[in-house]
Amino acid sequence: MSADGTIIAVAILPAPWPPPRQVELFSKSVGENRLTLSVEPSGVFVIDVERLQRPPISRRFGPVAASAAARVALVLKWSVDEIWLEVSGVDIPLATQTSLPIPLTAVRGGSVPRRTALQSHSIPADASEDERFFLNTLRDIEQKLVAYDRYALIRASGLIRQLLLEGLVHRANRTHRVPLTFTTIDFTTGPPGAPKEHWLDLDPDPFPGAATVTCSLDQFLAAPCLTWGGVSATVRDVISVCANAKGGVHLGIARTEREQSLLDWDQILVVTGEEPSLAALVGICRVTLVGLNNLVAALTGASTPPRP
Repeated sequence: MSADGTIIAVAILPAPWPPPRQVELFSKSVGENRLTLSVEPSGVFVIDVERLQRPPISRRFGPVAASAAARVALVLKWSVDEIWLEVSGVDIPLATQTSLPIPLTAVRGGSVPRRTALQSHSIPADASEDERFFLNTLRDIEQKLVAYDRYALIRASGLIRQLLLEGLVHRANRTHRVPLTFTTIDFTTGPPGAPKEHWLDLDPDPFPGAATVTCSLDQFLAAPCLTWGGVSATVRDVISVCANAKGGVHLGIARTEREQSLLDWDQILVVTGEEPSLAALVGICRVTLVGLNNLVAALTGASTPPRP
């Protein structure tokens, strides 16, 4: 390779696992090089790099044990002559004839976001009605993320809409006036290879070491997180379509071109068991809950959970 670099991606593993034949997960151009990641029937990940005017590189990692159709975080790092692979936070060693399968877990699951102040503190008796409603709303969102089923996530979109788009967070913040900031995966640069269709998980927790940005509420709501058919949808669009069309609050039709684009993509991919709008919504919920730590701490008298 011509320089050091890193690619971070989320992939859905083949079903069944391991696959009955070699399956390509993705292929990306990186400068003058072409990098391809595939999986062998043995459960081994294979990275092949075609290089201009230099011999190709091929490395085999694993094998790994995983659930069929599991959603995993992939981190591929390279130097001039070497490649490293990390899957869902696990460094995968080079495969040998005696390598035992390495157990993996999916990126997403039924767990609340880390570092949320609300988890271990009760609502004060002297909290105002707005503050109490705000804290109960956060708790309700946490519970729906734990449930992690389609109905619960759609319902969570209505709560997020009320929280961020309808001003509940500002009503709860009238007394303390805590600055509201949200830390996300860096959305200011596009994904490698500029794919025409993609979604971005804005939650940085599953991707240690990934570039992040800290933004205001308005910037967070304007952050692009899905692209489909040449239309880019923002956090606000995802919340709106899930709340206004999918049933978070209303069960109806899309109101804008961006909302309809999201519904179209959902309809196409739902046969694979994935809905991009809900996948993006999970990251939005997690970023929101962690971003509101300081306000929760101010309202409950709790210490803000430390950053890892």
